[in-house]
Amino acid sequence: MHETDKRSYRVFLTKSGRDYATRIAAIMHQADATATQGMSKEEQETLRAGLRRVIANIEQEEE
Repeated sequence: MHETDKRSYRVFLTKSGRDYATRIAAIMHQADATATQGMSKEEQETLRAGLRRVIANIEQEEE
């Protein structure tokens, strides 16, 4: 439990969890590099902006 707000809980990663998080970050970085290989930085940003718009549209639809 949180020390001052009993309505909330604090969650921490274990050493094993931190190790997994580091490994997952490296895998995701490699996947991103593979997916955007051959694209300019501008093309990558355009793609990200488009994907953010798609996500926002889906989230609005769920409301």
